[in-house]
Amino acid sequence: MARAGASLVIGNRWAKLGEEVVRAIEQAGGRAATWPDQRAQGGEGSLSENVRDEINDLRKQVAELAMERDVLTRAAAFWAKEAMGS
Repeated sequence: MARAGASLVIGNRWAKLGEEVVRAIEQAGGRAATWPDQRAQGGEGSLSENVRDEINDLRKQVAELAMERDVLTRAAAFWAKEAMGS
């Protein structure tokens, strides 16, 4: 039963993280909508090479974390199923 509880804790943490991300995007409002246009025009919002490199690194990290999350989700589901005796 402890494993089933662990899967609930993991699920709750991911749900809270998702809610935080949604709130952050909503709070950005118009700035988030206009930033890509500014960058494309090479204006004030254009990115330096260092920032672009950092963004690429962060994208790689996000992809890796998403894979880890998927593996952990599947493992938690497997453990819960095993704990239930199925």
